[in-house]
Amino acid sequence: MTEVQGYIKDKETNEPLIGAHVILVDQYLGDMVSGTVTDATGFFSMEKRPATIAKVSYIGYVTNYPLLYTGPARDYYLERSDNELPEAVVIGTIDKPEFDFRVLVGLGVVLIIFYLIFNK
Repeated sequence: MTEVQGYIKDKETNEPLIGAHVILVDQYLGDMVSGTVTDATGFFSMEKRPATIAKVSYIGYVTNYPLLYTGPARDYYLERSDNELPEAVVIGTIDKPEFDFRVLVGLGVVLIIFYLIFNK
């Protein structure tokens, strides 16, 4: 096994992609063999195993299958995806209890009666 290392960056802006997934996949079975994520500078380092291919992915970017080279760290680039997540509209409602004006009228009648009785 040999060590591979590099930086995952945005192809347009050359900015590092923090938390990009770098996964080694068995080239015959398609199973994940090992993986890592990039740090705050977009850097990753891992052991390259025989008969594996690299899969680099990041949310909002096109998944890439670059050739990983041994030796000094190299830059690997991802392109932004044209596919955007659809906009989600969330509607919330609050059920307000309706006020029954008959209660208010009834209370008013009672108050008037008490006033007439006790205010003599």
